[in-house]
Amino acid sequence: MIFSDFINSISSGAFDQQFCRLYGSSEKTVLRQRSRFMSAAENFSRLYPESGEIRVFSAPGRTEIGGNHTDH
Repeated sequence: MIFSDFINSISSGAFDQQFCRLYGSSEKTVLRQRSRFMSAAENFSRLYPESGEIRVFSAPGRTEIGGNHTDH
């Protein structure tokens, strides 16, 4: 998704149904998730200004991208 579209979608509440399903349906919780995702997106944009797109994934619990935490 284009970064600016992602920010606009969060601001307009387009992801509120997904936030409710993932985190709970109280208004306070949804607003907290909007803020959390906006902050993550803005930080991503600062770190990778040349990227015009953003993708967001949600995974339960402890999820590792590069290997298993028991590999020592």
